[in-house]
Amino acid sequence: MKKHKSRDIKNAKAVEQKISWSLEDNESLEKFLSCPADEVLYGGAAGCAKTEGLIIESITGGSGGENLFTNGNWKCLFLRRTFPELENSAILRSQELLHDRAKYDAQKHRWTSPVGGIIQYGHIKNDTDLVKHHSAEYTKICYDELTTFTERMYLYLFSRLRSRDEKIKPCIRAGTNPIGFGLGFVKKRFITDKEKYKIYHESLKLPNGVITDWSRCFIPANVFDNKYLMKTDPLYARRLYELPEVERRALLHGDWDAFSGQFFPEFSEDHLIDDFEIPSDWPIWISLDWGMQTRCGVLFFAEDPETGVIYLFDEIYVKMMKVDQVSDLIKSKLGDHFVYLRGRYSDKRIMVKNEDTNVSTQEKFAFSGLYFTPVDTNRIAGWHRARELLSPTLQGELKFCVMRKCVNFIRTMLEMIFDAKNPDDMYHRGETHLPDALRYFAIARKSNINDEVSAIPFSEITGYVGIREHEIPLRYKIKRLPGLVRGKNYFLDRPEPSKNFIEMANG
Repeated sequence: MKKHKSRDIKNAKAVEQKISWSLEDNESLEKFLSCPADEVLYGGAAGCAKTEGLIIESITGGSGGENLFTNGNWKCLFLRRTFPELENSAILRSQELLHDRAKYDAQKHRWTSPVGGIIQYGHIKNDTDLVKHHSAEYTKICYDELTTFTERMYLYLFSRLRSRDEKIKPCIRAGTNPIGFGLGFVKKRFITDKEKYKIYHESLKLPNGVITDWSRCFIPANVFDNKYLMKTDPLYARRLYELPEVERRALLHGDWDAFSGQFFPEFSEDHLIDDFEIPSDWPIWISLDWGMQTRCGVLFFAEDPETGVIYLFDEIYVKMMKVDQVSDLIKSKLGDHFVYLRGRYSDKRIMVKNEDTNVSTQEKFAFSGLYFTPVDTNRIAGWHRARELLSPTLQGELKFCVMRKCVNFIRTMLEMIFDAKNPDDMYHRGETHLPDALRYFAIARKSNINDEVSAIPFSEITGYVGIREHEIPLRYKIKRLPGLVRGKNYFLDRPEPSKNFIEMANG
């Protein structure tokens, strides 16, 4: 049994060099690298060396032995959804492998071999980024974490896949875990009604009469296939066991059905927008799902007064923080927006009083300067309101958008699944805090909430603890008379009446 895998790569001077891959007896990866299909998906589970395999594919793995160092027409595009993800994984690893064998252009994010072969790193954050590749051509395209892309992003670049060298066969390679916005189209394209390892062929007759063939294959893998990782970090698989059940099924076992019952199918890539500064005069709402031993989630909403579009523009997702610490975080994120705060919502559990102190979480927040109004806790009705918020109008317009910096909200919304015992409800074990906070806001915006149910004195205008406007004592409402002398008691030390006053009184 071979302990280490190597591939021979020749440079322009025909000097044989060897690049050693950090792999030991990874049979699944070998099947991926040797698969002759035009379009191949690899992985499913975490830790199976997906990125490593795609890096190998970007350098070598071409038909007929062609690779980055033997053919100047070699041009591979290596993609992640965002550039930081790319920079922290594939680019760093490629520098370990190619730093003294090829030239790297840090501005263009491109490797160029001595013969002119190219590996181009790129990202597609939005559909508008596709324009960057409009006139480009690539002989191979590698997608790292394919389910983070949309179907349009994936299929559009098929138009950029072509070869002017008959020695190089154009192909698509991808690796992914079974979680993300693109789960549906990836599963349909590679998994549903298909056998593992089997190459499927699709024939198509072109308008010129030529019959073409396109082949597709899925190579499954999990962390136990990666003997190298199991040797260097044997506890990695153990850490995957610590994940909640659904995530564990997806990331440890590569279960493509773990998220098939996604609870929010209405929530899609279309809801996401780039971050921007909320105008200072837009109305603001916050929604809280309190937890200290578990998690505390807070969502920040704003509404465009002109369009009526609601924006989720920030989030707080913390653990083991006290009420006053969370309050400080909330007020810090609100900043000058606090004066336009229209509502603060939570569920009724914050009203439960501590047995020792007889003080509730709601009161603690109020004492810290924030008053939260409890909302209806009917889960089914709440999810219905949340779906209304997420769904497009009859004209097909979305009235709810999420800024991309709300990463925990986006992630957990995608992870939520139906409760097997109650098909109308969400599976409530796991990280449900931010989806629950969305539910409270969705309920509140459709309800006439009466803040008078609480005995805690607070200002309906600012939300701070204080005297209610209708409870202001009468002495504060009487305007002060002009010309009064400070310190003089006008009830006991009344001055003698003037002569004019006496004459008027006597008629």
